[in-house]
Amino acid sequence: MVEQDTYEGKTNARVRWINRPGGQGIKLKAPLEGAELEAFSARMSAKAAAVQRFDVVEVPDDIEDLGGSAEDDPGVQSENPDGLPF
Repeated sequence: MVEQDTYEGKTNARVRWINRPGGQGIKLKAPLEGAELEAFSARMSAKAAAVQRFDVVEVPDDIEDLGGSAEDDPGVQSENPDGLPF
């Protein structure tokens, strides 16, 4: 369970409690059946269909073929002590 916690004027999400691993999961008092289950399924299917989808693009094995390198990027600092580009 996550709740909002305010400390020194800043509000953050804070974990209140976590279910134990391997717990009993979710138990419904009255599982959906019949027409109610069909209506719920239709609503969830409509929501899933409304999610924006993106085309899958193949990435070439040799990224250098895309025309550029880290050295060409002005945002990359070459003098980082750890050698990482950020």
